[in-house]
Amino acid sequence: MTALLSARALEVVAGGRRLVGPADLDVEPAQAHVVLGESGSGKTVLLRALVGLEAPTLSVRGRVARLGEDVDLSRRRSSLGRTAVYLPQEASVALNPVRRVEAQLAETLRHVGSTRTPGQLLERVGLGDPQLLRRFPSQLSGGQAQRVLLALALAAEPQLLIADEPTTALDSPHRAAVLTTFSELVASGVAVLLVTHDLDAAQALGTGGRVTVLFAGAIVEDGPGAQVLRRPRHPYTKRLLELKLGLGTPTPTLSPVDGLPPAAQGCAYAPRCPKAQARCVAEMPSLVDGVACFFPEVA
Repeated sequence: MTALLSARALEVVAGGRRLVGPADLDVEPAQAHVVLGESGSGKTVLLRALVGLEAPTLSVRGRVARLGEDVDLSRRRSSLGRTAVYLPQEASVALNPVRRVEAQLAETLRHVGSTRTPGQLLERVGLGDPQLLRRFPSQLSGGQAQRVLLALALAAEPQLLIADEPTTALDSPHRAAVLTTFSELVASGVAVLLVTHDLDAAQALGTGGRVTVLFAGAIVEDGPGAQVLRRPRHPYTKRLLELKLGLGTPTPTLSPVDGLPPAAQGCAYAPRCPKAQARCVAEMPSLVDGVACFFPEVA
């Protein structure tokens, strides 16, 4: 089965300093794939490199392929085409503030040659109130704006939806509604690549799919979501889940794990890790059997 999106040895570099990578990633058809990590872990940098939206000051190395076709990483803002669509983090900023919802949806439908109506698009994302069509983005709640943006993204019937922190700043009911919509999309055959620091979102979508855990720009754990979220092998992943379960400071989203900043060499997590030994400080562990750790937890 050809991955919809894949990366091999992907690195993002600024001024000779590596911000992310090297990262290997595969998003399979009809799969939920969650990239999980605390703020500053490099999730958005990785995502923007995958979709060709990295800043001009950054250098991207490695290989990215969509549907098996290599992407020219030297091109900036390369088009995803209709196979994949990108959902940015700030829905209210992404929507046109001076055009009503109906006009924005109708224009997108015309552009992709769809015979569906704006109302049908909204119903697909759980917004059945026809009065929403007459509103401007400023008249929408955060959750409504996020789902209107999602409706725009789905107009072309993509195979892959790439979403950057879609539950940020949403209250619990709106977060649940957005996650339900994503789950329904996966069930209907749409793949979802989600980057998030929201553990509830990771568990809601990732448990039945795949989870990749990022720390200090490096993938520290990767595997089936049920395994990573229920039986984590990397000490960092384990600590994150302990915080969520209330064994540390309870929080629905990721808080920075106690400890020193990442090391300049060796394992980036070593200064914070209770299992660190001399080898961890001197060497950088590779990702082996889904975990980048010399002393992983027993599965």
